[in-house]
Amino acid sequence: MTSLNPPATILVVEDNPDDFTIFEFALRGAQIQNPVVHVEDGAAALDYMFARGKYSDRATYPIPGILFLDINLPKVNGIKVLETLRGTREFSSIPVVMVTVSDSSQDVLRSYESGSSLFVQKPVVPENLIALSGAITVLQAASTVQEG
Repeated sequence: MTSLNPPATILVVEDNPDDFTIFEFALRGAQIQNPVVHVEDGAAALDYMFARGKYSDRATYPIPGILFLDINLPKVNGIKVLETLRGTREFSSIPVVMVTVSDSSQDVLRSYESGSSLFVQKPVVPENLIALSGAITVLQAASTVQEG
């Protein structure tokens, strides 16, 4: 069984229910057992992160250890969500993986310029999540060294 270290909530921001189902299947296939919270648009993602509205109870909706964020979201797009999080000290070091069907080099560049930790094309499959889990561990270790 693989889990992020330390085990933490995974926030998945995905507006397509079928893509989220595939993502959940990939998580389980990669034997990642962390709790998963799903929101369907960028506004809900920001409400969750800033503990607003129905997400105000941090015991029920903890700050995630990682976000998987679709670029093309209703209400607030993923790049804007990412920029808002990176501009907030409390969330600036949380790994954010941008996930999209796009293979546009412009989307990749915008994601990294805005502070994305990683960029992954859909569909997300178990093998990619195992590799992502390892990459995230390396990113977290590097971040700890840089901060220390």
